[in-house]
Amino acid sequence: MTERTSRKIGLRFGSPLTYPNFRYVWAGQFISQIGSAAHSISTVFFIKNSTHSGTLLGEVIFISGIGALLCLPFAGVLADKVNRKTIVILCDLLSALVAFALALAFSSRKGGDWLILFVVIANLLMSIVGSFFRPAFGGMFPDLVPRQVRAPANAMYKSGFRLGEAIGNVFGGAVYRSFGPASLFFINAGSFLVSAILVGKARPSKLFVPSDSIVDKENVSFFSDFRRGWVEVLGIPGARNFFGMGLIINFFATPIFVLMPFHVSNALLGDEVSYGIIMALFAAGVLAGYVLVAKIPFFGLLKKTTLIRLVLLMCFMFLLLAQASDFKWACVYLFSAGVANGIWSILFETALQSTVPRRSLGRVYAWYGLVCGGLIPIAGLLGGMLFDFLKNDTRWLFTFCAVIMTGYSLSLLKSKGINLFFAHLGEMDGR
Repeated sequence: MTERTSRKIGLRFGSPLTYPNFRYVWAGQFISQIGSAAHSISTVFFIKNSTHSGTLLGEVIFISGIGALLCLPFAGVLADKVNRKTIVILCDLLSALVAFALALAFSSRKGGDWLILFVVIANLLMSIVGSFFRPAFGGMFPDLVPRQVRAPANAMYKSGFRLGEAIGNVFGGAVYRSFGPASLFFINAGSFLVSAILVGKARPSKLFVPSDSIVDKENVSFFSDFRRGWVEVLGIPGARNFFGMGLIINFFATPIFVLMPFHVSNALLGDEVSYGIIMALFAAGVLAGYVLVAKIPFFGLLKKTTLIRLVLLMCFMFLLLAQASDFKWACVYLFSAGVANGIWSILFETALQSTVPRRSLGRVYAWYGLVCGGLIPIAGLLGGMLFDFLKNDTRWLFTFCAVIMTGYSLSLLKSKGINLFFAHLGEMDGR
C-alpha cells in the first residue's frame, strides 16, 4: 500500500478518537495506567528498601507471574466465549478492591514481615486478575475501530498507555518519598474504578461478544478448545519464528527493568525520584515511537529488516546505559531505547492482529501470554539471583542481556521463517 493510499484511508475513516467506543476505552486505560505505574513504584521500592535483595524482588515477580500463568489457558478460552467487555470491567473492579486492601494495610502503620507477605499475595492476586484482563482486552480492542485505522488506533492507545505510565512514574516517585506507599495504593484503586466506569460506556455491548466459530458449535473439551486456537495460529506461515522473536526479546529485557531500581541507586547514585524520572523518560521514548508510527506510513515500515534494526538500536542503547555513570546520559540512552521499543511493539502488535482470525484472538493472546508469562518470571528470578551473585553489579548483567539480544537479532537476518511470515502478512493486507 502506497503512502498516498494510506493517507486517503486516513481521510475517509478519520482519527481513532472520532469513534466513541475507542475514546472511552482509551481514556479509561490512560487513567488506569497512571495508577498502575504509581502502584509498581510503591511495591518495588517497599520490597527493595525492606530487604535490599535482588533475589527476593525477582522471587516476587516470579510468584506473581506463575500464578497468572496457571490461569491464562482458562482466561483465553473465556475471552472467546463470554462478552469481553464484561470481563474487562470485572477485572478492573477486582483490581480496585485488591489495591484498596493494600492501602488499608499500609495505613495501619503496623510494619513487620507480614506486610511484605501481604504485598506478595496482593501482587499475586492482581497478576491473576490481569491474566484474565489481557486476552479479553486484546480480543475486544480490534472491535473498537474499523480495520483500516487499526494501526493508528494501536499507536494512539499505546501512546496513552505510555503517557499514563510516564506520569505515574514521575508522580509516584515523588509521592512515595513524601507520603509513603499507602497513598499510591489508594490512587491506584481509584484509577481502576474510573476505568471500569468508562469501559462500561462502550456500546453496544453485543459488539464485544465473540463471533461464532466451529469450535463453539462442537462438543470439545476445554483444553482441546484452547489448543485449537494455537494450532490455527501455527498454521500461519512463519508464525513460530515471529512469536519467538517477541519472546526472546522480552526474556532478556526483563532483568534490565526488574533491576533498574538497583542500577539507579548503585550505578547512578539516585533515589526513588530519580528512578521515577528515568522510567518516565523510557515511557516517553516509547510514546515518541508510537507517535512516529502514527505519522509515518505504517505499511512501508512493517518489514523484517525494520524490526531487526529497531531491536539492534534498542540493544545498543542498553549497552551504553550499562556503562553510563552520569544520570543525564543514562536518561538519554533509556529514552532512545524507548523510541526503538515503541515502534517495534506497535508493528509487532498490529501484525498479530492482522494475521490472527478474530474468533481466535482471545486464545492467541492467552497462548502468547502463557509462554511469555512463563519466561518473564523466570527471567526476573534468574536476573535477581545473578545480580546477587555478581555482588550487586548491574553493569555486567545489563551488558550480558544486551549482547544476547543483539546476537539473536542478527541471526534473524537469515531466517526463512520470518520471511514467510511477512510474505503472508503482505497477502492479508492486500485482500
